Amino acid sequence: MSSSVLRQKMALFSLMFLPGFAWSSWITRTPLIRDTLHASTEVFGLILFGFSCGSMVGILWSGKLINKYGIRRVTLAGFMLLAIGFLLLAVALLLANQPVAFCALALFGMGMTALNISINLHFGIIISLTALTLALQFTHMPWASALVAEQHSENRSYKAQVIHELKDARLMLLGVVILAMALAEGSANDWLPLLMIDAHGFSHTSGSLFFVGFAAGMTVGRFAGGYIVNQFGRTAILKFSVISAALGLGLIILTHMQWLAALAVILWGIGASLGFPLTISAAGATDENRAVRVTLAAILGYIAFLVGPPALGFIGEHAGLRIAMLPVLCMVILAFFCTSVAREKKPR
Repeated sequence: MSSSVLRQKMALFSLMFLPGFAWSSWITRTPLIRDTLHASTEVFGLILFGFSCGSMVGILWSGKLINKYGIRRVTLAGFMLLAIGFLLLAVALLLANQPVAFCALALFGMGMTALNISINLHFGIIISLTALTLALQFTHMPWASALVAEQHSENRSYKAQVIHELKDARLMLLGVVILAMALAEGSANDWLPLLMIDAHGFSHTSGSLFFVGFAAGMTVGRFAGGYIVNQFGRTAILKFSVISAALGLGLIILTHMQWLAALAVILWGIGASLGFPLTISAAGATDENRAVRVTLAAILGYIAFLVGPPALGFIGEHAGLRIAMLPVLCMVILAFFCTSVAREKKPR
């Protein structure tokens, strides 16, 4: 490997690590943030929705801004938005102001999307496990995929391609898997520390450490993903991922033993690590309309990121966070019966 390629690789890892580190550094403090803001579980879900709203704005505008101002400027703007979002969140905590916290997370979401899209475009990595290895966050793939839609080069109009692909039953079944695995990953990123504290009785410090365990499971899965997929095939590993996530979620919901809950978090992380990127890869494994298929699949996954925080917060407020994880578990179980459509096509 040449020194130039090595420098670019290290730059990629650094740029991917920083947004993930920023995300995980605040998500581990969600119990304290919720208490400081005097927010109920339902209201806190709406505050988390600010991140989803900001992310959507970033998706809609990042590609256009990159075309107009260039990758470097958009990357710098993304880091600035992250910094401003953090400062505004600190102000929100000092004032115990919930609307300000919502705005802070919206800026954070915009910055995160701007960074991920610009970095992916610069390094030419759209659908790869490597790009996700150090980004301990749930958001990367849909943002990158959304950018692809702006770069389609098929002969038919984009609208016609979309209508054609929406009639594909295989793509819709893959969408179910993507929706379920995105919800499994996103629910942990949003609610895991609070779940361990409120439902399992852990201390604030221990609850935060459980997110570290989840992130460790995600990292192990994504580091090992390329090798094990080559060894056992995409469909087999996708089935394993779904089973692992379902087992972890089931244990989290049912168990009252803290050591078993710790094991469940790791299983949850390992299962969530590969489900989403593998299904996106399966959606794009075609000879025509690849960009359209990937984008449509990613949009289905992004629905989970938008709807998940407020919906789970509402259920958690009225029935508890354990029960709030039941819809997630049901979706993952449903996804298991759809995983066969991810099977690689045999060459003729």
